[in-house]
Amino acid sequence: MLIVIFSMIIFFLLLPIKYVIDIKINNGIKIKFRVSYLFGLVKFDNTKKKLKDKSCKKNSSVISKLNKKNSNGENKFDIKFLSIIFKFIRELIKKLRPQKIIINGQIGFDDPCYTGYACALENIFGIRTNIKYNFEQEIFDLHLYFRTQICALFFLLFMLKYIFAFIKCNFFEVI
Repeated sequence: MLIVIFSMIIFFLLLPIKYVIDIKINNGIKIKFRVSYLFGLVKFDNTKKKLKDKSCKKNSSVISKLNKKNSNGENKFDIKFLSIIFKFIRELIKKLRPQKIIINGQIGFDDPCYTGYACALENIFGIRTNIKYNFEQEIFDLHLYFRTQICALFFLLFMLKYIFAFIKCNFFEVI
């Protein structure tokens, strides 16, 4: 009986988690995020819509946490902590790299020179898109679609590795 339960747990951990991110940018940003598991039987959908804001607001809470000092007058965040954060972000991007990327839309800046720069960036990075460049008028209308899957067991082990690294450098005491 124990072998059957253990094999069922391993089976569920080896099933892939599929996720899709669908972003539309036009007079605001609309983001659809969909995660499915167990061949689509378990789904999570989330949609957020944000209108473009002209004012530039600064998130001071993050900056204040980074500038906190301990009793000796030294920053609580050290280089080791920051290197763990950057390594975590880099490896997370590698693990969650999309298998399918579709970019459609139309881009045009007020200065045709900037539109040309955007066109050049597409060719420099080797990204194949369906973007139409408008050199005559200012327009920004994009549709980005990312899809990939990751094995639940490998993602769980990846997250545990960095949780223990954060505990080791006393991350949770700082915040």
